[in-house]
Amino acid sequence: MEEGQYTNDQVFNMDESGLFWKKLPSKTFVVKSASKCRGRKLQKERITILFTTNASGTCKLKLLVIHTARKPHAYKNMDMTKLNVHWLTAFKAWMFTGLSLSWFDDCFVPDVKKFCEQHNVPFNILLLLDNAPEHSPILLDRHPSVKVLSGIPVAVDLAREAAQSATAARFSETTNDDIMEVIRDPEVIADDMLENDDVIPEQKLLYHFKVLIFKDFFSSIESFALIIIIIIIIIIIIIIIIIIIITVILLSHYYILHVFI
Repeated sequence: MEEGQYTNDQVFNMDESGLFWKKLPSKTFVVKSASKCRGRKLQKERITILFTTNASGTCKLKLLVIHTARKPHAYKNMDMTKLNVHWLTAFKAWMFTGLSLSWFDDCFVPDVKKFCEQHNVPFNILLLLDNAPEHSPILLDRHPSVKVLSGIPVAVDLAREAAQSATAARFSETTNDDIMEVIRDPEVIADDMLENDDVIPEQKLLYHFKVLIFKDFFSSIESFALIIIIIIIIIIIIIIIIIIIITVILLSHYYILHVFI
């Protein structure tokens, strides 16, 4: 940092994390009269999220989401370019070298340029990455104003720690309690959450995914209960019909016996 005369505003760190967006909170809901609860498999549908911040915490770039679908069914009527995130797709939602170049060219450089222009910060950037194999080596000389350091833990520990602390402070606001609050409030819908200016973009993203799946999850429970009720009603109707048929047959035999005898 001293050699390149970078300030904390100019030092950026990018980290990736998997989000198991269908995974419910670590609680099981059962009725009070139930004696036991059957186990279930955990939902393992995941996406990858890229967090990028600078060491001073003054710039938190728009999240990058890597999904398996270019346009999931839940977003069929939405313009993907107007989401609060950059949306990219990959097999199994993993980052790979080609996607890292797309992120750098189409997301990182334009967003950082905009930040520098708005805050009068020289566009002379130091980007710190880990040594993950999916980070293309081409990134090292990709842009003349962006120096990329990868896999040098001793040299970049302090800067990475500062940037990661800024990331943690930002994203730890979305907690399990927030998710439970969404579950308890049947009036909360994803569109309202997205339009709420008091909710930070990162929370909007997590709420959006989790509200969609929670509403879908509990709607599925209601649908399942309705199906069970319908099946029970059909069984009762069949039993009544059988009883009526048996009664008619018995009455017929009784009538025939009395007439001929």
